[in-house]
Amino acid sequence: MNNVYSTADKSDGNGEVVLTAGGAIIDGGDADVVVTTDNADQVTLPGTDIVGDYVVLETVTGIGPDGSGTYGASDSAIETEITLLRGTNTGSNEIQVDELDDLEVETVNNAFASADKTDGDGEIVLRAGGAIIDGGDAELDIVGDSVRLQAQTGIGPNGTGTNGAADSALETGINLLMAYNAASGEIQIDEE
Repeated sequence: MNNVYSTADKSDGNGEVVLTAGGAIIDGGDADVVVTTDNADQVTLPGTDIVGDYVVLETVTGIGPDGSGTYGASDSAIETEITLLRGTNTGSNEIQVDELDDLEVETVNNAFASADKTDGDGEIVLRAGGAIIDGGDAELDIVGDSVRLQAQTGIGPNGTGTNGAADSALETGINLLMAYNAASGEIQIDEE
């Protein structure tokens, strides 16, 4: 995938990006991209594939990897600088997203759940330079077979609920979870 940008500032809540593919949305490499705005300002985004506020990714054969790499390898993820993610894969392969800062999850669903957790099907990998947080609704946030979550400042709490409250946890429907939080914050998961 080459780089995709919304025309609005990420912080103003208007930068919606919707990508739908009958196949896969795959990472196209990690080269720096220079974006020139309407005001002739230049912004360098190192290896960022998608920049926007609300991003919807819908595929049949995966988001991120092209199927030739190692499961979970960060060089095959879609690199993002977004606020809210909705990602759905209805066929084979995995979903991998690396977010620059906080990643708010509306839903990430890899509906093809294989019984063999080593084949990469039904896998989800989400990495965030900040926190991975609940999108604030009561629906399942993450659905898949095997899920790997890596964050720096928390997994689950969205800052609006009471510390430890179920409404601030990531709601999941998964078989296997690997979660790592490096610096601060909590890990809150509510498995359905």
